[in-house]
Amino acid sequence: MGFRLKEEPTDSNMASHFIFDYYTGSIRGRVDGSAKLDKLSSQMDKDAFKDAVDRGLISKEGIAGNGFLEEIDTNQVTLSNAYDKGQEKTFKYQTSTSLKLGEDSIHTVRFNGEINVGDQSGSWFVTGFNPDFENIEVMTTYGRSYIRIANRSHESIKEAKVTFDGIDQTLHLMGDERVIQIQMPSNREQIFSVEVVFEDGLTVMNQFDGDFSDGKNVDLVVQENEKGQLEITHASVLTGITDELREMDYLPDRQLVEYEVSKLLEGRPILKTEADDNDSRSAIIRALADHSLRYTTVEEVDLNELEEYYRIDEYSTLSGDVRYFSIFMENDRYILQREDGTATEISGESYKGIVNLLD
Repeated sequence: MGFRLKEEPTDSNMASHFIFDYYTGSIRGRVDGSAKLDKLSSQMDKDAFKDAVDRGLISKEGIAGNGFLEEIDTNQVTLSNAYDKGQEKTFKYQTSTSLKLGEDSIHTVRFNGEINVGDQSGSWFVTGFNPDFENIEVMTTYGRSYIRIANRSHESIKEAKVTFDGIDQTLHLMGDERVIQIQMPSNREQIFSVEVVFEDGLTVMNQFDGDFSDGKNVDLVVQENEKGQLEITHASVLTGITDELREMDYLPDRQLVEYEVSKLLEGRPILKTEADDNDSRSAIIRALADHSLRYTTVEEVDLNELEEYYRIDEYSTLSGDVRYFSIFMENDRYILQREDGTATEISGESYKGIVNLLD
């Protein structure tokens, strides 16, 4: 079922329609996996559908959900940077998606990626789908809160420092970045100060009181005031920092999360490595993303009964918290299980990416 060219939606609307469907649904057994699979596959050409299945992006057992979620609901899709290639168009996308963890706990996160749509005999189909797993940490940490600082001045920023509760977080800009993102503790109001240092040595600073509960963000802008002086202040309620965020492919979490991977035999670690390069970090994020993009869960496995499994230790450099994820094979399935017992099936590609870090 493609969309006729003379009908709405066409190219961009076809892309948006698919993204809305992919990142929307009710979990906890209230979703019909087969119906969801049929709905998505009807919007894709055969090669794109096969590729998505082979990469574990869609399946009857798990389609853009998570075992610990109640609901996932996308209320906005933004497409940008369209590229034409014959009868095919490529868009980068960003969503505003609400994740419901319980009756009263709702967090809003962003999903990013790239989608291709093509005209095939007068109908539009999805011909390629590539979610951006580099930003998936925002979701897998259950609603992180951030200070986001957009530079609207004509000066280049060298670094920004945020201070709260005696903690200093300093980030250096990379290249032509226009947005800085710094993680904050969630679920409480926080008084904090921000100091911005420009390339020419000039410094501006200010103190703020922000609400970071339920994954809320505080958006700030660096700009010239009416007197032509540089200042840092709250972003306008009307304009926010939407334009700057739209131009970003993703906002990296720098030095906020560290990973360690271990191989265990009969419950005892025999090999261990730190994820201190891009390849190993990408493999870990890919596995966690695979787990987080699942609708359904599998039965919890007693790790003491496993002869061999792998473990990911996730360290938060901000809070000092540690979380554990176990990865193993069970009845010819690849499983990722969190320390709370929530487990989902993941793809063989994700499993092998972890195994290859040690074997």
